[in-house]
Amino acid sequence: MSQFPDRRATAKILFLASNPFHTDRLRIDAEARGIENKLQGFLYKDQLTFNTAWATRADDLVFAIDHHAPTILHFAGHGEGDTGFALDDGSFIDAASFGQLARMFRGDIELVVLNYCKSVDQAAAVSEHVRYVIYTTTSVSDDAAVDFSSFLYLSIAYGNNCRDALERAKLTLKVKGSEFWDDWSILFNKTIGHKRLVTPDREDDGSGTKQTVLLNERGYFYRGVELRKDPEFLHLIERYKVGSLRTDYAGISEAINSIGDELIRLTGGVAFLVIDVDEMTLVNKHHGIEVGNQVLKEIIKFCEHRFSESVVSRCGDDTVMIVFGQAQYDAMRHISESLCEDIKRNSWQAMKDGLFVSCSAGFSVRKYGETSIDAFIRATIGMVDGKKIARGLAHAGPFSLSPSFSRKVYQYISGDWDLIDSFSVFEPRNER
Repeated sequence: MSQFPDRRATAKILFLASNPFHTDRLRIDAEARGIENKLQGFLYKDQLTFNTAWATRADDLVFAIDHHAPTILHFAGHGEGDTGFALDDGSFIDAASFGQLARMFRGDIELVVLNYCKSVDQAAAVSEHVRYVIYTTTSVSDDAAVDFSSFLYLSIAYGNNCRDALERAKLTLKVKGSEFWDDWSILFNKTIGHKRLVTPDREDDGSGTKQTVLLNERGYFYRGVELRKDPEFLHLIERYKVGSLRTDYAGISEAINSIGDELIRLTGGVAFLVIDVDEMTLVNKHHGIEVGNQVLKEIIKFCEHRFSESVVSRCGDDTVMIVFGQAQYDAMRHISESLCEDIKRNSWQAMKDGLFVSCSAGFSVRKYGETSIDAFIRATIGMVDGKKIARGLAHAGPFSLSPSFSRKVYQYISGDWDLIDSFSVFEPRNER
């Protein structure tokens, strides 16, 4: 089984909890459990670790941070306004102490979350030394604070910067009907700059291929900016270019695993997009096989031009596979939807009067520990299953594969087209 390289630093959350005996009982344990539960279902949970320090006292504070070396420092408990955060031994961390603490760990801690009442003053002191500080502007309810934390970290886990993650968490609270939804705010240190804590830029690793984060027309897509000049990548494209891929399952399996392993080495990840021409049989029947072949050539040419840093290959009579480097789930959805829409809008009438072409697409992002062929199969299921719902659209593949589904797709890829009716639209399809 292929393993992903250590392509990015792991973001670490340190959850510092304090509920002194003389104060009202808070659901801090529920807050920590909520964060853990949200992150357990996260696709790349290996990139965001969660540690706790309970009943934090003055004696424990600095040493807990030294021990866990967090990227994110989260304070959960009671606040007393100007007095600061209440520690379990009855002492307080005031604004001056927070500022000194932030200065001491400057460069290590990227985000501080002050999830207790009226933490404005402490936030101002911390913001001078760290990238982001999220704080409360007034008193908040215990239940709202519990929900807010889990929503915030789930959004960060999906690659949003802290400012966007905060807005998503607040919107979720608002939709849930919380009257406290707008009681959190953020301070951003402009001298340090924005950063995605879970998916930071990958710097030059010595291989000569510098990685970066690009914003395309529909979403974020991660890839090496010099990938198209990499001789190994060019060899990969030449080896698996359209027409050279065996269309039996054994041939496709060998090729996809090779492509996937190489793109993971070059970019740190791999994602699949499978597109299939809708009603190709009718196109051939009404307009001729020559027109049908011309349609496929036009689609392949378009894909090769648009996705010049991806591997484009035909993997069936009217099915095309596009293999990307490292990509986010939302970016793959946008890319897939955009491609289907552009194919539909193409001026096919210029090729043949009365010709209309649409494609259905399925996509997936390879998960940690998964083989590339299984990720490809999930994308194929998304495409096939989607055709039964609405053609001409993009659909996510299922989050996981059952053995029976795997066998069906093996046969489907090998040419048993009748199996399309055996795919269940009730299988879970969303990679969430």
